[in-house]
Amino acid sequence: MDSRLLNTHDLAGTRVYRRCPRKAEPEALKKLGKVHGCVFHPTEARCVGLLVKRPDAALMFKRGDAFAALAGCTWVEGGVVVGDDDAGTGRGAEKALGVSLDDCVLWAGMPLMAEDGTVLGTVGSVSFDAPTGAVVEVQASQGATANALLGRRVVSAE
Repeated sequence: MDSRLLNTHDLAGTRVYRRCPRKAEPEALKKLGKVHGCVFHPTEARCVGLLVKRPDAALMFKRGDAFAALAGCTWVEGGVVVGDDDAGTGRGAEKALGVSLDDCVLWAGMPLMAEDGTVLGTVGSVSFDAPTGAVVEVQASQGATANALLGRRVVSAE
């Protein structure tokens, strides 16, 4: 597999760090959370960012997911590093992308159909190009038993 290709299944649970430079440590990192899901553009076949599950505050108060723009992410050994600028996460990232997070789509588990209406299963995992987010292929899941006996169907983005 090309090193530039990422897979949504492989990304799940990956640690996400945010740059927080200080005078003493210009390369300091702070844990933001773990990848919870990938966010796809509402009208184009490309990944625009990651949903990051943040740890609970004081171990008892749930916090909402953070959005990290794919363009602001750097892929390092053992995790993802998000830049410290405003365009890297949250509303600043949405504004930089020109899309609203409310309009974007989480493809995992959605029905996958051919143009003629034939049901291929549900979206299992999506492979996409890391720098651009362009979708390369989608793996259709048909349930655990069918996947084990028949394998998974791979649908090219083309």
